Amino acid sequence: MAYEKYGSDVIVDMMRAYKIPYVSLNPGATYRGLHDSLVNYGKNEMPIVTCTHEETAVEIAHAGGHHAAELRALSNLASVVSAEDPRRAHAATLASLELARRVGHRSMSIWSLMFHGWWSYLEGLDWDGVILEMEDEIEKGIAPVDEARLLGMLSLYRQNRGEPADDILARRDELIAGASDPTLRAVQDWALGSQAFFNEDYEAAGDLYLRAGVPGVVYPLGLAARAALWGRDLERLRVAVARLDADPEVPHDARLLWMAARAGLAALEGRWAEAIAGYRDTLRRARDTGQAFEEAVLGLDFLIAVGPDEPEARRTAEESRPTFERQRARPYLEKLDEALAAAPDAPTSPRSSATPSVGADRPRRLRGHGP
Repeated sequence: MAYEKYGSDVIVDMMRAYKIPYVSLNPGATYRGLHDSLVNYGKNEMPIVTCTHEETAVEIAHAGGHHAAELRALSNLASVVSAEDPRRAHAATLASLELARRVGHRSMSIWSLMFHGWWSYLEGLDWDGVILEMEDEIEKGIAPVDEARLLGMLSLYRQNRGEPADDILARRDELIAGASDPTLRAVQDWALGSQAFFNEDYEAAGDLYLRAGVPGVVYPLGLAARAALWGRDLERLRVAVARLDADPEVPHDARLLWMAARAGLAALEGRWAEAIAGYRDTLRRARDTGQAFEEAVLGLDFLIAVGPDEPEARRTAEESRPTFERQRARPYLEKLDEALAAAPDAPTSPRSSATPSVGADRPRRLRGHGP
């Protein structure tokens, strides 16, 4: 059997080929596994110069007027803190965007604008302003890969507002034809999955989202779980949760959707107390991290999972309405009204969300599972 190297071992080979004498890094943060490969595979041939935290790197680069290094450090800082403090990550992204524009670093400004779009989407902040910024950059004429990145983000906004995005996806498909970066194709599958999702073709959406879940792009795995939940497809939800559980990037890049997927699975399997507790934890984390639009959609997930006869879910979903209205997220408003009006699948006992023993197990009718 041929020996298969770790990706970080290959980087060490490349560094040897370029005769790099030493490497400066923050072990465990700068490049996953590289410090292990330098010591174990590289036999310490290239000494490690241990760096300080990313925040200090930003300060050093700024103080010395090293713009390229400061841009890179800001990007690294945003990535490192994004899981625990998205607002701080957004602030670092905005600082990077402002600096890149000021010094005329076009590609980095596009990269930062894309992530500004992502954080603004999750936070439910100034969607119209972000859309105008991205459209303005595209009109100026940018590199095909940069255009593809911004178009991917624009499709996200359009689809979440129930607006057509066929022209964007067609143009993006042309731009990424023959591209070697797998994440460009993954984002296209993500967008096509969302197109199917908002057309209520939840099976097709789930398949596309699962295909989009590649290293570096794991958020769609959580969307695959949402598609299965909204389609009330227990087996597909189990598959999506298994993918989320197995992917090491999920706790960093898709934790809220992972938590929600497990709560949704508990609901579809009839473990009501666990489901409600899981959604409470998920919504609390979304609120604490300032992800207002994500919180609103998770509130809708909660309602769909346990039904309108659960007072806490009904109240939480109603609290999502102003966020959906503010961003003109028509598909979610329509789904919210539909879910609130839905009749229970089976008779239930009155429950109070303030009661610790929330929700005795009760039967619900699932597609393909039961009469």
